Formats: sequence, C-alpha cells, structure tokens
Amino acid sequence: MEPHRMSYRCRRAFLALMLALVPLLPAAAEIAPAPGLAVNAANAVLPDAQANLGIGPRDNFINDGGAFFDHEKEGGATAGLCNDVLAVLPHVTDGYMVQCGSAVAAVSCQRVSDAPSGSGLAYSVKCTVATPAAASLGATDLLAIVTSIAGDDMIATGFGTPGALPACLSFWVKASVAGTYAMAFNSDSARQSYVRMFAIPAGQWQKESFCFPGDATTDDWSADGIVNVTFAAGSVFASGVEGWNANPSAAATSAIANAMFQTAGATMQVAGVKFELGTVATAFAETAQAALPQVLEYAEKSYDQGVAVGTPGALGGQEEYVAAGNAGKIRLHFAQPCRFAPNAVTAYSPATGAAGMVRDTTAGADVAAMAENVGMTGATIAFAATAGHLYTAHWFKDCRF
Repeated sequence: MEPHRMSYRCRRAFLALMLALVPLLPAAAEIAPAPGLAVNAANAVLPDAQANLGIGPRDNFINDGGAFFDHEKEGGATAGLCNDVLAVLPHVTDGYMVQCGSAVAAVSCQRVSDAPSGSGLAYSVKCTVATPAAASLGATDLLAIVTSIAGDDMIATGFGTPGALPACLSFWVKASVAGTYAMAFNSDSARQSYVRMFAIPAGQWQKESFCFPGDATTDDWSADGIVNVTFAAGSVFASGVEGWNANPSAAATSAIANAMFQTAGATMQVAGVKFELGTVATAFAETAQAALPQVLEYAEKSYDQGVAVGTPGALGGQEEYVAAGNAGKIRLHFAQPCRFAPNAVTAYSPATGAAGMVRDTTAGADVAAMAENVGMTGATIAFAATAGHLYTAHWFKDCRF
C-alpha cells in the first residue's frame, strides 16, 4: 500500500508500532532543557518514519496553542465560570478552557491581544477574578487555564508503554499576583499526573519550560492529554509531588500560592502552550495557517472570521427556498470533518442573532429550528416552513473537547 493512501488511523497506529521499535533513549529522573541546542534529539527519530508514512513532522501537539482562533466569541468574555462541578470546562477559545471550582467565586475569561514581546505570539488567554474564593479554600476548589491533546494524537508519544518517549511542555505566563504556581499534565483516562511548580513575579511575562521522561507505566492514555496551568488548588488537587504522581487529581503540590483566587480583580494569563517530543524545549513557531485545519476539526461556523457567533448579519450564511410540498431543511456540509462526534450544531437567525432560529426572510420573522442527522461531516437544520418562502441561517458546530 502506498503511504499516502493509508487512512489517518492506520498511519497513526503504524507510527505507534514503529515508535515502539525505536531504541529507547537513556532514562532520567528529570531532563533539563538545554537552551541553544538546535537539534531535538528524541524527535530526530520521527521525521523519517513520518515521511515514509506520509505524516508531516509534528511541532506542537496542542490544539491551537497560539490561541489564533476563537470561532465562537472572537475575544468576547466567558463569565461566571465557577461551580462545584469540575467536569464542566467552558471554552475560552477553540483550544483553551478554564477549570474553576468554588462555591462562591466567579471568574471572567477571554482571549486578549496581549502577548510576550518577541515570542511570535499575538494573543493570550486572560482570566480575571470577579468574585474571590473564600479565605480558606475548599478541598475541591481549583483555578486553572487548560488546553489539551487529542487521545489519538497521544499514540505517537508512546505514553503508557515501556517505549514512552521524553517530552517537553513550555508556555508563557503572567499574573498580577506574584507567587508559586503549577503545571500539571494528565489524562482523562490515565492514573498518572506529571506536576512541576514555578514562581513568577507580578505583572511580567515569563516563559516556563519543563522536559520530562514519558509515562512508561501500563497506564491508559487513549483519552485526551490535559495541560493545566494551575493558579489555585484546594487540598484534593494540591496533593502531588514534583514529577510523576500515581494520582490523576494532582494539579499542584502543597507549595502553591492560593492568594490569586482570593483577590478580587486579580488576573492571570497564559500564551503559547507547546507540547513536543524530545529533550529540548524549542521556541513556539506555529502559524495561524498551520493551526487552522486542526482547529476546524473542533469548531466551525458560517460567519466570517472575526465575527462572533450570534452577531446579526447575513454575510456568509446559508439560504433555502422551500417549494410546495417540501419540508424546511438546510443541509450543512462541514469544511473539515469533526475529530469527535459533535457536542452541538446550533442555528442562528441572521437578522436577530437568536440561537435556535432561522430567518423567514419572506415573512420577516424568526422560526424555531433544530439540528437533525448530526454527524462528523455535516448536519441538517430543520424547521417548520411555509411553501414559497425563503429561509436563511447561520450555524456553529461545536466538536471541542
């Protein structure tokens, strides 16, 4: 079989097999970054295998680590995020989420045009504490900016096998409150969590880089790899030690400073998260053009780039003339198939921006609509129609983690 004709999943599975046959690199309790080295030794084994399989080199496993795309809100704020149900992870951008657990706190997060100078980045994800947490944090209180790696992309790391490859995580961080914070890497399905602490001054961008041995246990990394930049954690989550923990809840050690979460108006920002295989943390070099195809696997809309979902305006929307005897249906074909089954496909009225509506342009009124036959490649917007009327709609697909 010619490499370029292999399916995506076949190529990934075959790549995982080839990686398992690669001689293991020397093990180390901690692998320190070596600034200035141009060659990433561990990643050097990948290009030939990837080229033979028709798979390009993977510079960054994170989905839109540069926060180039925010299809839904286009920089608008996501507010009131805290709750006691930590399974809820509201999206701030297409690739970034926030995990905020507290019985009393409220946080507002959004993409902003503030990034470290000289980094090649244009955006960061910024959260502001609107209502502070209690003076004594609850055991399950948590505040973290989160991004992730798709489970099938984790195959290439070899994590959960004796052939696990070393990896590096790097990111830029800034906070209005100086303190000691944490980076944690774990999985929805794994029983392991890797934790490192770092200290930053107030109001200054600082780059953090951590290189570490892969998880060579027999753990399951088939679900998403999760990167947490943790700014506050109660005792349940501040339960780790630096390095690998046989504790999936570990998001920090007890050294974490929780004053951020207890300060009204405090801000925290993260930019340019990068996960790569190897022993050297390299500079963030991904472009918006390179990131877009993967981003579209998770979020896509009919609106133009830069126009938030729900904004009134017909530009880019779809229309359907309903002839006599026909049902009201608008078929959508996604430009990029979803990586996972969609969480939701929502119609919006181009005239009013109302969700769950299409516009009857002939009658000048919104009509209730819902998505049917929702699949990874498309969906149908269905509505009660009047024969001889023209209907228009915008839409947004959400296939995000």
